[in-house]
Amino acid sequence: MEPADRSAALALIAARHKVALPGTPSSRAGEDVLRALYEALAQDASARLVEAGDASAGGFVAGTLDLRATEARVRARMARRPWQLARLAVRNLLDPRHVLARRRWESRIPPAGAGYVLTIGVTSRASVRGRALLDALEDAFAESGALESWVDTEATNGRALAFYGRCGYREVDRAFGQVLLAKALEPRPHTRGEGGSSA
Repeated sequence: MEPADRSAALALIAARHKVALPGTPSSRAGEDVLRALYEALAQDASARLVEAGDASAGGFVAGTLDLRATEARVRARMARRPWQLARLAVRNLLDPRHVLARRRWESRIPPAGAGYVLTIGVTSRASVRGRALLDALEDAFAESGALESWVDTEATNGRALAFYGRCGYREVDRAFGQVLLAKALEPRPHTRGEGGSSA
């Protein structure tokens, strides 16, 4: 993908994130912060981005094959944009539950052989379904050798919990108002190299 096309695709994912998930700390930090986050993810070889739909409506999903490394690399890249990083840090300080839960679960999540769903969103006008996006991300995980997929969501988000339950995820733990879930993936032969995102 050409750099201009890639930049446009990442800006589109950021815009969809803001529409589909307006209550997240990253959305509240601003669309430029979301663009910076997705640009950092797109440069991470462990990350996978999948988007679908047209310019006015669609959905996206982001995940990683190495949660700890991806988080560290994204923080390092965001540090080059101190004002954006500061806005995101303030939003996370105002609602730290997600960050606290992820830190608590670091030892539970396998450091290898597992994918982690970072975020998924579908705009209200989208023709694409969340299940199709999640399936595509799980396929990317499995094709890269992952045997499990992990995700977390808010304990009060009954819709998300029901969605992940229908998709085969089972609860592993609860902490700080967040729920950690996991699902076994079918083993597959490696068909992709160490590529980055599909966005």
